[in-house]
Amino acid sequence: MYNENSFKNYIFWLKVRRIVLMLLFSVIGCLIGTLISEYLVNVLLVDYSIKVLVITTSTLIFFGFAVLLTINTAKEVQDGYWKIAVLRKLTVMSKKLDNIPSLEEDEEDSEE
Repeated sequence: MYNENSFKNYIFWLKVRRIVLMLLFSVIGCLIGTLISEYLVNVLLVDYSIKVLVITTSTLIFFGFAVLLTINTAKEVQDGYWKIAVLRKLTVMSKKLDNIPSLEEDEEDSEE
């Protein structure tokens, strides 16, 4: 049956996964940028000022990959909230329908 806590947990872990992926890919991009810039500066003897540009560029590229991987997360979160709202309304309607037989019995008792 419907459990609101399971939907809330699902939504929470979707958000956590998105943040973790973004952080992880940013760190990976930074590390790769550092390795590439070290290679450029120490082996190819390129100017030292390019180091910051290479690190920043690779970090942003990997951050972009993370955003592309998690692009549907916002939609999934919104769908989760929508399902919670719909299921709440259905629960209220179900409770009202469950009370209808008792109302009919009360009307029959009052007619007698």
